[in-house]
Amino acid sequence: MDLNKRKIPHYSDDLHFFKGRLYKVGEINDDRLQIRIVPHMLGIDEKEQDNLPKFPPLVKGQVLKGFTEVDDGVDKASLVYVIATPDFQYGFVLCLANQFESISTQKMSDSIAFSKVTNFLSARGVSDKKFPYKDTVVEKFVMSDDGGIVDLYNFRTGESIKLLSTGTLLAVLDNTIIMRVGSPGKSPAEKVPFSEIRMDPTAIIMQSHKIHLSAKAVLLGKKMKGHTVLGTIAVSPGTGHNGFNLTPLRSPDGSGIFA
Repeated sequence: MDLNKRKIPHYSDDLHFFKGRLYKVGEINDDRLQIRIVPHMLGIDEKEQDNLPKFPPLVKGQVLKGFTEVDDGVDKASLVYVIATPDFQYGFVLCLANQFESISTQKMSDSIAFSKVTNFLSARGVSDKKFPYKDTVVEKFVMSDDGGIVDLYNFRTGESIKLLSTGTLLAVLDNTIIMRVGSPGKSPAEKVPFSEIRMDPTAIIMQSHKIHLSAKAVLLGKKMKGHTVLGTIAVSPGTGHNGFNLTPLRSPDGSGIFA
């Protein structure tokens, strides 16, 4: 293949495919990204860099962000794919990009280390057993000095997890939904505050240091002779606060019931 013959006519209005480096993100009410097209614009004088082209995302309603030359330096700046006219007066940003790779037996240099993904999960008390590498689509995996996120799903089962570095979690599994803020300790003996709601077909389990209900009426349990009851295994009766009145009743076996 003669690469010299693959030149783009500068008078063309057709959109062509380019690689670029993210120079600067847009401002509020202007979601365009300023792009340094590579290699075409590598030699631009520093005084002219503010004139680098600005392109919007291709998909309407989408806002793209990444590491930039201005904020993070050239070495960390994100690569993007762009479609644009040959004179770069008109174009769109498609997405963040991997490094270009040749057809070879070497492994892809920008591959996500899947062990880092599984370690990210397990370090925050999340099992990766439902997400083997061969079935798992990683939508996003970011780790930085300010935090991180992993967003993935199993394309066979549809099960998905979104997990932040703080431990905040939303997991939709085949028969369970888990919502959590904070991260449990690495062992049962480690007391780390966190709140979690776990729902399956038979139960809803809430776990937290404190559960505060703010409502005019709280109905718990089934109707029994006109009363709404709450069963408890607490040693002492519940205490009403802010106008709530809990009247302790006792069943024949001594277990507590509040009506």
